[in-house]
Amino acid sequence: KAGLSCMIYALLTLQQLHYIPSGTLQLEIVCEEECTGNGCLALRHHAAASSSSSLGEKKKFDAVIIPEPFPFIVTAQLGVLWFQLHIVGKPAHVLDTSLGINAIEVAFDMYRHLQSTLQVEYNTNINSREEEEENQAFKDIKQPICFNVGKIKGGDWASSVPSFCDMDVRVGFFPSQSVECVKHDVEECLRKFVLESSNDTMKHVKYDITYFGFQADGAVLLEEFCNNNNDDDNDVDDEVSKEEEEGKGDDSIPLSAVSNDEKETVVQDSETMGINETKDDNDERRRKKLKQTND
Repeated sequence: KAGLSCMIYALLTLQQLHYIPSGTLQLEIVCEEECTGNGCLALRHHAAASSSSSLGEKKKFDAVIIPEPFPFIVTAQLGVLWFQLHIVGKPAHVLDTSLGINAIEVAFDMYRHLQSTLQVEYNTNINSREEEEENQAFKDIKQPICFNVGKIKGGDWASSVPSFCDMDVRVGFFPSQSVECVKHDVEECLRKFVLESSNDTMKHVKYDITYFGFQADGAVLLEEFCNNNNDDDNDVDDEVSKEEEEGKGDDSIPLSAVSNDEKETVVQDSETMGINETKDDNDERRRKKLKQTND
């Protein structure tokens, strides 16, 4: 909610300062932001299907700013997978609990095994896979990969051995991994745990896994979007800035969004936005120079 407020007031502030973005700027407030991303996906499909839509008009945007309340600018995001573990145990009266299989206890045993094996393995791999540069965005975080039990439901009565348990689990993973690979890892980890357990009751446990909600790969923003250390790009920006200073007498400060067929690039001055009417020629010079640089 704070992020939405910031988005709206940022646009109002630009309007009050009489700044106009040099490209198309679109404000999107969507549903399902926290669990599937279906709201944003639906918006993209709607814009693509409508030739006169105010929701993008088939435009391809170069970048997106997501106002999450982090204390720093985030340029990489872990993948997230949600699943529900459904356990079928064996009911029994509390008079002799050994006659039953406690589905709730089994569920926690299986989850603890995931934590102590797969979660540890994923966090260890950040140091052992140095060739996978996308993982290095998280190397300074103590434990970037976290598994979590967020919801649990099981049993019918306090004096009965619970015969069922549903446990909702969140699994994080690095951008170098895919959703399908993580699903395979989870399934294999649990299968081996049940099969190789020294506890005889585990051999009689029945379980299944249902995937729902988040099934999202991780992402890392391309380096050219994250920093301004490229000498060629700096040269282009310096030259364009000089041309703008010499050729324009107003107080506008430009922002350009440029793309070509091979590679999308966003170039932004370090200060703020400018006015369309004062920079069309400069945009064209910037496009030509950026195309030469990219080629």
